[in-house]
Amino acid sequence: MGGAKGYCNFDDSTIVVKNNLSNLMRLKVIVHEYAHALAHKHLKDNNMEYQQHREKYETEAESIAYVVSKYLGLDTSNSVSYTHLT
Repeated sequence: MGGAKGYCNFDDSTIVVKNNLSNLMRLKVIVHEYAHALAHKHLKDNNMEYQQHREKYETEAESIAYVVSKYLGLDTSNSVSYTHLT
């Protein structure tokens, strides 16, 4: 998993999250990865497309996660860690 807190596995329709995260962070990672599952399922068999446009796809997933987290009343102060959405 490297530095990632989680990932969406399109091959077996699962979301994997690191164990050593707080409950809040685990929930936020799940929301982010579920955003990938819904918005980026067209990338299932095209990892090259994802790699070439990774920043775009991560920004989209994080944007969705931010809005959902905000709606749920979750702390979003550290939600935007690698995008330019602030």
